[in-house]
Amino acid sequence: MTAAYVVPVTCHSCKMTAEQWHAGECEREVCWMSEHVQPLPAPRDPLLVARQRTHGDFRSNAEISQRIKKIFRDNTVTVSPGTSNVHLEALDMIALKLSRILSGQADYADHWRDVAGYAKLAEEACSPITKQRG
Repeated sequence: MTAAYVVPVTCHSCKMTAEQWHAGECEREVCWMSEHVQPLPAPRDPLLVARQRTHGDFRSNAEISQRIKKIFRDNTVTVSPGTSNVHLEALDMIALKLSRILSGQADYADHWRDVAGYAKLAEEACSPITKQRG
């Protein structure tokens, strides 16, 4: 594992390298390294690494998703009173999937299948009368 270390890389008092210090080889209670070298970050969960490749950065995804949902929420005044929770949730999930498309891989077919799937679920929740108008 490689890491960026603060210069100097060898401790003034115990002569350990930063790699040795990170490995826990220094037995001193207080060491120059402990005050001047940042601890190595923990390795990222492999599932999160894989999802970032297809879904994009989570912070970017969250920002885009919340912006889309805000548009939906800001326009709820014009939404008919009979709008069901199923329709509202489908809109939220479609917003999430769109944010993944915009911040991740637009060419990832599963994102598009998910959008279509949530739209289909919303369609199934429509009243029989509106289905006949279609």
